[in-house]
Amino acid sequence: TGYFKRISGPIVLKMARVVERFIEPLPEFHRNTYRLTPAIRIKTIQLHRNGVEKDRIAQLLNINKKSVQLWIKRYNEKRHLEPQVNSDGRPSLTTEDENFLLACSATMNNFENSLDFAGRVGLGNLSKQSISRSLSNAGITSRVAAIKDILSDEHRAARLHFARRYVNYPLEFWRWMVFTDEKSWSSASHSQIRIHRLPNKRFPRENIYSIKRSGRMIVSVWGGMWLGGLTPLYRVMNNMTSAKYVTNVLEGVLLPYAEEVFPAGEPVTFVQDNSTIHNAIHTRNSLAQHPQLIALNWPTKGEDMNPIENVWGYLVCKLTNSRTPEGMPFHARD
Repeated sequence: TGYFKRISGPIVLKMARVVERFIEPLPEFHRNTYRLTPAIRIKTIQLHRNGVEKDRIAQLLNINKKSVQLWIKRYNEKRHLEPQVNSDGRPSLTTEDENFLLACSATMNNFENSLDFAGRVGLGNLSKQSISRSLSNAGITSRVAAIKDILSDEHRAARLHFARRYVNYPLEFWRWMVFTDEKSWSSASHSQIRIHRLPNKRFPRENIYSIKRSGRMIVSVWGGMWLGGLTPLYRVMNNMTSAKYVTNVLEGVLLPYAEEVFPAGEPVTFVQDNSTIHNAIHTRNSLAQHPQLIALNWPTKGEDMNPIENVWGYLVCKLTNSRTPEGMPFHARD
């Protein structure tokens, strides 16, 4: 019963009926594929021709009503009870009920591999290709999962408040916005997380792989982007402090760059995340002394809302084959 807690009541009942059939199948069932045998197909038609209702036939033979309807329709149209074959001549290895079970198991255990969630519903004998084909017919395919930080309800509310506040701001407001961020690369290997989901369902909460950020760094850089281009890339050496951030980044890179490319006398609004360095008293006091630099009030845990993350993502793909502490900063700079 615990297996069904994440699914709504009607689906639980339907799945329970299907699983119940698999637990104690009729002797006429083939125990490897659970496909209806010729004996059950013939009995289905006999009962139908004797005037037995479809619901009653399904109950008497302990099979799904849709299977009863399918074989009655097949017999009326084709006048035979041979199984439907695929275009390459092979019969399908899974029944409608098995396809339903696979789809439900893939939805409930979407971060597991196909053999694992198929085994949960007694279909571990199927190959990966058969499982993939069954899920594809249900519109479920394996895709790269979206990876996000773990968000609390307060974080989600703050993000929504931010979006509602700025949703109607004109393009001119964002034209001069500089989106900045730090990025760290590790020489440790990594891989993409796969997930089985429906199309256009990348960002529902149940399809996002939540992580906790680690402070481990090997190569770190700071950079910024705006509609007119990119800021210089600054290599962060050792640990960043608020004093280093103000002296080396804000005053050493961002301010000179803004004075060079932005209209004279115009303040520059920029985006930075809510790290402790950016929110330190020293950083806030320094920004107060530089009125030409205005930090936009960005929501906590809103790093993934910053469009510069797309630039970092591009760099990550480019640096996949250059994962050495010596080589990565040069490739990132290029």
